[in-house]
Amino acid sequence: MKKTYFLKTLFVAACLLVGVNAWADDWTTIWEANFSTAPSGMTYSVTNGSVDISTGVLFYHQGGGSGDRAINTAFTADAFNVDTNWQMEFDWGASSANTNASNVVFATNKGTAFTITWAKYATTVTISDANGSDLTTTLPIDGYNKATMTNLSHFTITGDTENGIYLTVTNGVTTYVNNVLVSSTYGYPKTFNGSLGRAVSHMALDNIVFKTPYVSGFVPTPSSTLTGAYGTSRKFTLSCTDPDATIYYSETELAANADGWIEYTGEVTTAASTIYAIAKKDTDVSDVYSFSTGAGTTITLNTPIVSVTNMIANGSFYNASFNATYNASGVEFTPSATLSATFTPEGGVATTVDLPYTATIAGTLTITASSEGFTSAQTVLNVAEAYSQSWQSYDFSSITGEQVASALGENWTLQDGSGRWASWKDQTYTYYSDGSTSNITTNDRLRMRGVISLNVGYGLGRNISGTEAITVLSTSEGEIVSFQMYNGHGNYAVADASYYSYALNNGSSPSIGTNAGALLVQATVYSPVEFTSATITAAGYATLYTDKALDFSTTGLTAYIAKVGEKKGVEFEAVTTIPANTGVLLKGDADNYRIPVLDSSDTNTENNLFEGVLEATVKSAGIFVLMAPAEKPVGFYKTINDFTVGANTAYRLRR
Repeated sequence: MKKTYFLKTLFVAACLLVGVNAWADDWTTIWEANFSTAPSGMTYSVTNGSVDISTGVLFYHQGGGSGDRAINTAFTADAFNVDTNWQMEFDWGASSANTNASNVVFATNKGTAFTITWAKYATTVTISDANGSDLTTTLPIDGYNKATMTNLSHFTITGDTENGIYLTVTNGVTTYVNNVLVSSTYGYPKTFNGSLGRAVSHMALDNIVFKTPYVSGFVPTPSSTLTGAYGTSRKFTLSCTDPDATIYYSETELAANADGWIEYTGEVTTAASTIYAIAKKDTDVSDVYSFSTGAGTTITLNTPIVSVTNMIANGSFYNASFNATYNASGVEFTPSATLSATFTPEGGVATTVDLPYTATIAGTLTITASSEGFTSAQTVLNVAEAYSQSWQSYDFSSITGEQVASALGENWTLQDGSGRWASWKDQTYTYYSDGSTSNITTNDRLRMRGVISLNVGYGLGRNISGTEAITVLSTSEGEIVSFQMYNGHGNYAVADASYYSYALNNGSSPSIGTNAGALLVQATVYSPVEFTSATITAAGYATLYTDKALDFSTTGLTAYIAKVGEKKGVEFEAVTTIPANTGVLLKGDADNYRIPVLDSSDTNTENNLFEGVLEATVKSAGIFVLMAPAEKPVGFYKTINDFTVGANTAYRLRR
């Protein structure tokens, strides 16, 4: 963005011949900002007005509240780069000075112009010039009131191209500093830094106004604000500090007095990468203002953030409920996004689902963030049909002071006397004794980062800075961790105000941050359950052979392995689980069954007579396969020809 100069060269030359006092009542406001209605602690960022602000302007307003927040930086910018006289005014909504020393520095591009200093427990204010000389004797600050600061409320700083920088300080009625030279070196405003937070509790920058000398016929240049996007186009608005001026714009570069300018009537959508603008008043016209729109590329939304909202008990397993949020941070124009979801079962077709969505079958959950004019973004998540509890931490609510060392380790020790973060249970607390260590791990799985105290009986307290993170280590992708918390801390922990927070492992160990308002009670890991399928026909039996260890305990099926009996016959032995690559006979009602897969099984199947195949395989005559011949009972019959054994089917070689 080019530097904008407000006055014609000829006029600037004329200004240099005039002393500063000539401008006392003859100024034109060319840029202003008002923060008096900003909420407490609000940060304002102003990047454009009728002046060019190349590095940004930060205004901090502390409208209420107390202590150590007020003004940290009023502005830092090459904002007001002008080659003529200038004047800056600002008001402080000041009250209630604190006890610590503080200072405010006003500097131009040529260096410090003046410094205002409050001493600790001050009843006076010292103003120093650019050389650090005390100007208090020439700048009477009589009646300085530390409680109200009312005599330091309105500042006027005047830059004179010939004479330097002048300062006036009033409270709106009484003048305390009257147009006193504080720097003989001329320059334009560069920084205004105040470390007032711990010195003045309610100091607030209410407004700031920048002026240049008035010129008949002068029209300020317009300013622009980018307001939105639509596809590769951009939206913008234009404004001018002169309310009587008419604004015009063009998508091509034009001279200020050329034809072809379009009258501006409101927000414009453009595909042009650069926009030009002028302001006209009667026969006068401003300089040409230009700005880059960023048009030409469609903005892509951030991907949705998927979270687990609940784990729902389903017999021996759990179903997971998934939801999503959209974070617009860092996306130009931060649009609101509409979230939609589809679910695709394994081998199935995608269907639209509502959020939150509870998965009851395995598949893919796709969540899309959309906003008109922006490129959509998606998060794709593989979800399981069921989850099982695979690990659980200590129940911290059951740990007493006497159990700390045995439960958590010898490096946790009781500390008495201070009552800091006292436990809700017995007014004592545990403290990690090695202060140089910021991480502690319990159960070999649960790591607490930045831990200072652990409430006896009620889990994690908080560290000195008020935050910490809890991580469950060694989880696998797709696993879900549930963090059970109590609301409150120490004496204020409330056991019946328990809540749960769920974190999904999408490639790293799940973590949660907490503070003094939440205490860890227990962490639980839920692992996705893998299933294999089996079908029982009307005959009531089937065989099964897989390369997975299986658990039949919750299926309603009875599984048998076959062994040689006492008289060399075949006996069937019921089993609850089987190792991988084990053939079994299944008995049950006619139905399709889902059988959970295990990591392993310790069932002894060494003498099992069943063998099997994973893929359809031709076997020579003489094997025994499960059949239900017409008018014969279902059973294992010996084949008399080559026979194709079906995939995942078991058979016997001998009786």
